Amino acid sequence: MQSGEALYGLPEKSHFNRLLYDLRQKVSTYESNDQQTITIKQELLGLLPKDIDYVPKPEAISPADLINHYKPIVESEFAGLLAVVPEEKNVFEPNDIVKVFADGLTYLEESKGLAAASEWSAVINPNTKSLGVDQEQKVVEVGLGRKPLSRQGMKELLLHETGVHTQRRLWGDKADFSALGYGLDGYRDAEEGLGVVVQQILSGRVTEAGTQYYTLLGLATGLDGSKKDFRHVYEIAWRRQAMLNAIKAHTDVSRDAITKAKKQAYMQCVRIFRGTPCDLPGVVYLKDIAYFKGNSKMWGYLGQIAGDISAFRQLFKGKFDPTNPEHKRLVDSATWSE
Repeated sequence: MQSGEALYGLPEKSHFNRLLYDLRQKVSTYESNDQQTITIKQELLGLLPKDIDYVPKPEAISPADLINHYKPIVESEFAGLLAVVPEEKNVFEPNDIVKVFADGLTYLEESKGLAAASEWSAVINPNTKSLGVDQEQKVVEVGLGRKPLSRQGMKELLLHETGVHTQRRLWGDKADFSALGYGLDGYRDAEEGLGVVVQQILSGRVTEAGTQYYTLLGLATGLDGSKKDFRHVYEIAWRRQAMLNAIKAHTDVSRDAITKAKKQAYMQCVRIFRGTPCDLPGVVYLKDIAYFKGNSKMWGYLGQIAGDISAFRQLFKGKFDPTNPEHKRLVDSATWSE
Protein backbone atom coordinates (compact mmCIF):
# COMPACT_ATOMS: atom_id res chain seq x y z
CA MET A 1 0.00 0.00 0.00
CA GLN A 2 2.83 2.41 0.80
CA SER A 3 4.52 1.72 -2.53
CA GLY A 4 1.22 1.94 -4.38
CA GLU A 5 0.33 5.23 -2.75
CA ALA A 6 3.75 6.65 -3.62
CA LEU A 7 3.41 5.54 -7.26
CA TYR A 8 -0.27 6.13 -7.97
CA GLY A 9 -1.70 8.20 -5.11
CA LEU A 10 -4.99 7.63 -3.30
CA PRO A 11 -8.54 8.41 -4.47
CA GLU A 12 -9.50 12.00 -3.68
CA LYS A 13 -12.60 12.51 -1.58
CA SER A 14 -13.95 15.33 -3.77
CA HIS A 15 -13.95 13.12 -6.88
CA PHE A 16 -15.23 10.11 -4.93
CA ASN A 17 -18.10 12.11 -3.45
CA ARG A 18 -19.08 13.39 -6.87
CA LEU A 19 -19.18 9.82 -8.25
CA LEU A 20 -21.29 8.64 -5.30
CA TYR A 21 -23.59 11.64 -5.67
CA ASP A 22 -24.11 10.88 -9.38
CA LEU A 23 -24.69 7.20 -8.60
CA ARG A 24 -27.29 7.93 -5.92
CA GLN A 25 -29.05 10.37 -8.25
CA LYS A 26 -29.23 7.88 -11.12
CA VAL A 27 -30.35 4.98 -8.95
CA SER A 28 -32.80 6.79 -6.69
CA THR A 29 -34.64 8.43 -9.61
CA TYR A 30 -34.90 5.23 -11.68
CA GLU A 31 -38.51 4.04 -11.76
CA SER A 32 -39.49 0.38 -11.98
CA ASN A 33 -42.49 -1.74 -10.98
CA ASP A 34 -40.39 -4.92 -10.91
CA GLN A 35 -39.99 -6.16 -7.34
CA GLN A 36 -36.52 -7.61 -7.88
CA THR A 37 -35.29 -4.34 -9.36
CA ILE A 38 -36.84 -2.38 -6.48
CA THR A 39 -35.17 -4.69 -3.94
CA ILE A 40 -31.71 -4.34 -5.50
CA LYS A 41 -32.19 -0.59 -5.80
CA GLN A 42 -33.09 -0.30 -2.10
CA GLU A 43 -30.21 -2.59 -1.06
CA LEU A 44 -27.70 -0.51 -3.02
CA LEU A 45 -28.96 2.80 -1.65
CA GLY A 46 -28.79 1.30 1.83
CA LEU A 47 -25.14 0.33 1.32
CA LEU A 48 -24.15 3.80 0.11
CA PRO A 49 -23.72 6.81 2.42
CA LYS A 50 -26.81 9.01 2.54
CA ASP A 51 -25.16 12.36 3.26
CA ILE A 52 -22.63 13.14 0.53
CA ASP A 53 -20.63 16.36 0.69
CA TYR A 54 -20.98 17.42 -2.93
CA VAL A 55 -22.63 20.33 -4.74
CA PRO A 56 -22.92 20.09 -8.57
CA LYS A 57 -20.98 22.78 -10.45
CA PRO A 58 -21.59 24.02 -14.02
CA GLU A 59 -18.92 23.07 -16.58
CA ALA A 60 -16.94 25.87 -18.26
CA ILE A 61 -16.88 23.99 -21.57
CA SER A 62 -19.22 21.07 -22.18
CA PRO A 63 -17.76 17.70 -23.24
CA ALA A 64 -19.79 17.90 -26.48
CA ASP A 65 -18.20 21.27 -27.33
CA LEU A 66 -14.72 19.90 -26.65
CA ILE A 67 -15.41 16.90 -28.89
CA ASN A 68 -16.61 19.17 -31.70
CA HIS A 69 -13.50 21.33 -31.32
CA TYR A 70 -10.89 18.56 -31.15
CA LYS A 71 -12.32 15.87 -33.46
CA PRO A 72 -11.19 17.53 -36.74
CA ILE A 73 -7.82 18.31 -35.12
CA VAL A 74 -7.23 14.68 -34.08
CA GLU A 75 -8.39 13.37 -37.47
CA SER A 76 -6.00 15.77 -39.24
CA GLU A 77 -2.99 15.33 -36.94
CA PHE A 78 -3.21 11.54 -37.03
CA ALA A 79 -4.50 11.07 -40.58
CA GLY A 80 -1.34 9.28 -41.73
CA LEU A 81 -1.27 6.89 -38.79
CA LEU A 82 -4.97 6.07 -39.05
CA ALA A 83 -4.54 5.43 -42.79
CA VAL A 84 -2.64 2.21 -42.05
CA VAL A 85 -5.96 0.67 -40.97
CA PRO A 86 -7.34 -0.88 -44.19
CA GLU A 87 -10.73 0.58 -45.09
CA GLU A 88 -11.85 -2.57 -46.90
CA LYS A 89 -11.58 -4.65 -43.72
CA ASN A 90 -14.42 -4.69 -41.18
CA VAL A 91 -13.20 -7.24 -38.61
CA PHE A 92 -9.70 -7.43 -37.18
CA GLU A 93 -8.55 -10.73 -35.66
CA PRO A 94 -5.38 -10.86 -33.48
CA ASN A 95 -3.08 -11.44 -36.47
CA ASP A 96 -4.70 -8.51 -38.28
CA ILE A 97 -4.20 -6.32 -35.20
CA VAL A 98 -0.49 -7.21 -35.10
CA LYS A 99 -0.16 -6.28 -38.79
CA VAL A 100 -1.80 -2.89 -38.20
CA PHE A 101 0.47 -2.13 -35.26
CA ALA A 102 3.53 -3.13 -37.29
CA ASP A 103 2.41 -0.83 -40.10
CA GLY A 104 1.84 1.94 -37.57
CA LEU A 105 5.43 1.60 -36.31
CA THR A 106 6.70 1.76 -39.90
CA TYR A 107 4.67 4.93 -40.41
CA LEU A 108 6.27 6.56 -37.35
CA GLU A 109 9.70 5.63 -38.68
CA GLU A 110 9.26 6.69 -42.29
CA SER A 111 6.85 9.62 -42.06
CA LYS A 112 7.48 11.12 -38.63
CA GLY A 113 11.27 10.85 -38.62
CA LEU A 114 11.23 8.55 -35.60
CA ALA A 115 13.90 6.11 -36.76
CA ALA A 116 13.93 4.36 -33.37
CA ALA A 117 10.49 2.95 -34.21
CA SER A 118 12.38 0.27 -36.17
CA GLU A 119 13.59 -1.07 -32.80
CA TRP A 120 9.99 -1.84 -31.86
CA SER A 121 7.96 -4.86 -32.92
CA ALA A 122 4.41 -6.18 -32.73
CA VAL A 123 3.94 -9.86 -31.87
CA ILE A 124 1.29 -12.42 -30.94
CA ASN A 125 1.28 -13.71 -27.37
CA PRO A 126 -0.43 -17.13 -27.42
CA ASN A 127 -0.92 -17.16 -23.64
CA THR A 128 -3.16 -14.14 -23.11
CA LYS A 129 -6.35 -12.39 -24.23
CA SER A 130 -5.08 -8.89 -23.56
CA LEU A 131 -3.04 -6.32 -25.43
CA GLY A 132 -0.09 -4.62 -23.85
CA VAL A 133 2.85 -2.37 -24.68
CA ASP A 134 6.16 -3.24 -23.00
CA GLN A 135 8.16 -0.01 -22.93
CA GLU A 136 11.34 -1.70 -21.75
CA GLN A 137 11.30 -4.51 -24.31
CA LYS A 138 9.90 -2.20 -27.01
CA VAL A 139 7.19 -4.59 -28.07
CA VAL A 140 3.44 -4.55 -28.61
CA GLU A 141 1.95 -7.87 -27.53
CA VAL A 142 -1.46 -8.90 -28.85
CA GLY A 143 -3.09 -11.84 -27.09
CA LEU A 144 -4.09 -14.69 -29.37
CA GLY A 145 -7.33 -15.01 -27.43
CA ARG A 146 -8.27 -11.34 -27.84
CA LYS A 147 -11.73 -10.62 -29.19
CA PRO A 148 -11.87 -9.25 -32.76
CA LEU A 149 -12.08 -5.49 -33.28
CA SER A 150 -14.26 -3.46 -35.63
CA ARG A 151 -12.52 -1.02 -37.99
CA GLN A 152 -13.45 1.88 -35.71
CA GLY A 153 -12.22 -0.03 -32.66
CA MET A 154 -8.96 -0.78 -34.44
CA LYS A 155 -8.43 2.91 -35.23
CA GLU A 156 -9.11 3.93 -31.64
CA LEU A 157 -6.75 1.30 -30.23
CA LEU A 158 -3.99 2.23 -32.70
CA LEU A 159 -4.39 5.88 -31.79
CA HIS A 160 -4.21 5.08 -28.06
CA GLU A 161 -1.28 2.67 -28.10
CA THR A 162 0.84 3.92 -31.01
CA GLY A 163 -0.29 7.51 -31.44
CA VAL A 164 0.02 8.25 -27.73
CA HIS A 165 2.08 5.74 -25.74
CA THR A 166 4.65 4.71 -28.35
CA GLN A 167 4.97 8.11 -30.03
CA ARG A 168 5.44 9.90 -26.69
CA ARG A 169 8.21 7.41 -25.85
CA LEU A 170 9.95 7.87 -29.21
CA TRP A 171 9.80 11.67 -29.13
CA GLY A 172 10.86 11.67 -25.48
CA ASP A 173 13.93 9.61 -26.38
CA LYS A 174 14.90 12.32 -28.89
CA ALA A 175 14.74 15.07 -26.26
CA ASP A 176 17.84 16.56 -24.67
CA PHE A 177 17.06 14.83 -21.37
CA SER A 178 16.31 11.10 -21.49
CA ALA A 179 13.80 11.08 -18.64
CA LEU A 180 11.22 12.48 -21.04
CA GLY A 181 11.27 9.14 -22.86
CA TYR A 182 10.86 6.94 -19.81
CA GLY A 183 8.50 9.37 -18.13
CA LEU A 184 8.89 12.24 -15.68
CA ASP A 185 7.97 11.49 -12.08
CA GLY A 186 4.18 11.41 -11.78
CA TYR A 187 3.43 11.28 -15.53
CA ARG A 188 1.26 8.12 -15.42
CA ASP A 189 -2.17 9.67 -14.88
CA ALA A 190 -1.73 12.09 -17.78
CA GLU A 191 -0.27 9.34 -19.98
CA GLU A 192 -3.24 7.00 -19.65
CA GLY A 193 -5.66 9.91 -19.55
CA LEU A 194 -4.41 11.28 -22.87
CA GLY A 195 -4.69 7.83 -24.48
CA VAL A 196 -8.31 7.50 -23.42
CA VAL A 197 -9.18 11.09 -24.32
CA VAL A 198 -7.96 10.87 -27.92
CA GLN A 199 -9.92 7.63 -28.30
CA GLN A 200 -13.04 9.40 -27.07
CA ILE A 201 -12.44 12.33 -29.41
CA LEU A 202 -12.07 10.01 -32.40
CA SER A 203 -15.21 8.07 -31.45
CA GLY A 204 -17.19 11.24 -30.75
CA ARG A 205 -18.36 9.85 -27.42
CA VAL A 206 -17.38 11.26 -24.03
CA THR A 207 -17.64 8.83 -21.15
CA GLU A 208 -15.71 9.08 -17.91
CA ALA A 209 -13.08 6.36 -17.90
CA GLY A 210 -12.41 4.14 -14.91
CA THR A 211 -15.32 5.32 -12.76
CA GLN A 212 -15.91 1.76 -11.57
CA TYR A 213 -12.33 1.39 -10.31
CA TYR A 214 -12.21 4.85 -8.72
CA THR A 215 -15.53 4.28 -6.95
CA LEU A 216 -14.54 0.84 -5.66
CA LEU A 217 -11.08 2.00 -4.61
CA GLY A 218 -12.69 4.87 -2.71
CA LEU A 219 -15.03 2.45 -0.96
CA ALA A 220 -12.20 0.03 -0.15
CA THR A 221 -9.93 2.74 1.27
CA GLY A 222 -12.73 4.10 3.43
CA LEU A 223 -13.55 7.47 1.87
CA ASP A 224 -17.15 6.89 2.93
CA GLY A 225 -16.09 6.38 6.54
CA SER A 226 -15.07 2.72 6.79
CA LYS A 227 -12.38 0.64 5.07
CA LYS A 228 -13.60 -2.50 3.32
CA ASP A 229 -12.29 -5.88 2.18
CA PHE A 230 -13.00 -7.73 -1.08
CA ARG A 231 -16.32 -9.24 0.04
CA HIS A 232 -17.74 -5.96 1.33
CA VAL A 233 -16.76 -4.03 -1.81
CA TYR A 234 -18.09 -6.81 -4.05
CA GLU A 235 -21.53 -6.72 -2.43
CA ILE A 236 -21.79 -3.03 -3.32
CA ALA A 237 -20.11 -3.45 -6.71
CA TRP A 238 -22.47 -6.02 -8.21
CA ARG A 239 -25.58 -4.09 -7.14
CA ARG A 240 -24.06 -0.92 -8.57
CA GLN A 241 -23.31 -2.67 -11.84
CA ALA A 242 -26.75 -4.30 -12.05
CA MET A 243 -28.52 -0.98 -11.56
CA LEU A 244 -26.30 0.93 -13.99
CA ASN A 245 -26.79 -1.78 -16.62
CA ALA A 246 -30.58 -1.58 -16.13
CA ILE A 247 -30.58 2.22 -16.29
CA LYS A 248 -28.51 2.22 -19.48
CA ALA A 249 -30.82 -0.34 -21.15
CA HIS A 250 -34.05 1.12 -19.68
CA THR A 251 -35.03 -2.29 -18.38
CA ASP A 252 -35.51 -4.31 -15.18
CA VAL A 253 -32.88 -6.36 -13.37
CA SER A 254 -33.49 -9.97 -14.41
CA ARG A 255 -31.76 -13.08 -13.05
CA ASP A 256 -29.50 -13.15 -16.10
CA ALA A 257 -28.71 -9.48 -15.53
CA ILE A 258 -27.71 -10.23 -11.93
CA THR A 259 -25.42 -13.04 -13.10
CA LYS A 260 -23.79 -10.72 -15.62
CA ALA A 261 -23.42 -7.92 -13.06
CA LYS A 262 -21.82 -10.29 -10.54
CA LYS A 263 -19.26 -11.43 -13.12
CA GLN A 264 -18.44 -7.82 -14.02
CA ALA A 265 -18.16 -6.81 -10.37
CA TYR A 266 -16.00 -9.82 -9.52
CA MET A 267 -13.48 -8.90 -12.21
CA GLN A 268 -13.51 -5.26 -11.07
CA CYS A 269 -12.75 -6.36 -7.52
CA VAL A 270 -10.04 -8.76 -8.69
CA ARG A 271 -8.33 -5.85 -10.43
CA ILE A 272 -8.26 -3.60 -7.38
CA PHE A 273 -7.45 -6.34 -4.84
CA ARG A 274 -4.97 -8.33 -6.96
CA GLY A 275 -1.73 -9.08 -5.15
CA THR A 276 -3.34 -8.67 -1.70
CA PRO A 277 -4.82 -11.19 0.79
CA CYS A 278 -8.27 -9.71 -0.05
CA ASP A 279 -9.46 -9.91 3.56
CA LEU A 280 -7.58 -6.85 4.86
CA PRO A 281 -9.90 -3.82 4.80
CA GLY A 282 -8.38 -0.93 2.87
CA VAL A 283 -5.48 -2.89 1.37
CA VAL A 284 -5.75 -2.63 -2.43
CA TYR A 285 -3.68 -2.31 -5.60
CA LEU A 286 -4.04 1.32 -6.67
CA LYS A 287 -2.81 1.28 -10.27
CA ASP A 288 -6.28 1.45 -11.87
CA ILE A 289 -6.88 4.83 -10.24
CA ALA A 290 -5.05 6.31 -13.24
CA TYR A 291 -7.89 5.80 -15.72
CA PHE A 292 -10.29 8.16 -13.96
CA LYS A 293 -7.69 10.60 -12.65
CA GLY A 294 -5.99 10.92 -15.99
CA ASN A 295 -9.20 11.17 -18.00
CA SER A 296 -10.54 13.97 -15.80
CA LYS A 297 -7.18 15.76 -15.72
CA MET A 298 -6.64 15.69 -19.49
CA TRP A 299 -10.15 16.80 -20.42
CA GLY A 300 -9.64 19.76 -18.09
CA TYR A 301 -6.31 20.60 -19.70
CA LEU A 302 -7.71 20.33 -23.23
CA GLY A 303 -10.39 22.78 -22.20
CA GLN A 304 -7.69 25.23 -21.11
CA ILE A 305 -5.66 25.00 -24.34
CA ALA A 306 -8.58 24.86 -26.81
CA GLY A 307 -7.50 26.83 -29.87
CA ASP A 308 -3.75 26.45 -29.20
CA ILE A 309 -2.58 23.83 -31.72
CA SER A 310 1.07 24.10 -30.63
CA ALA A 311 0.13 23.22 -27.04
CA PHE A 312 -1.86 20.24 -28.34
CA ARG A 313 1.06 19.00 -30.45
CA GLN A 314 3.43 19.38 -27.51
CA LEU A 315 1.43 16.74 -25.60
CA PHE A 316 2.96 14.03 -27.80
CA LYS A 317 6.60 15.14 -27.44
CA GLY A 318 7.34 12.99 -24.39
CA LYS A 319 5.93 11.34 -21.30
CA PHE A 320 5.00 14.17 -18.96
CA ASP A 321 2.03 15.67 -17.14
CA PRO A 322 1.13 19.04 -18.72
CA THR A 323 -0.80 20.05 -15.59
CA ASN A 324 2.39 19.80 -13.50
CA PRO A 325 4.12 23.23 -13.63
CA GLU A 326 7.60 21.71 -13.22
CA HIS A 327 6.97 19.19 -16.02
CA LYS A 328 5.66 21.97 -18.24
CA ARG A 329 8.70 24.14 -17.54
CA LEU A 330 11.07 21.30 -18.47
CA VAL A 331 9.23 20.49 -21.69
CA ASP A 332 8.97 24.15 -22.70
CA SER A 333 12.76 24.42 -22.41
CA ALA A 334 13.55 21.08 -24.12
CA THR A 335 15.02 20.57 -27.57
CA TRP A 336 14.66 17.52 -29.80
CA SER A 337 17.31 16.04 -32.08
CA GLU A 338 16.66 15.75 -35.82
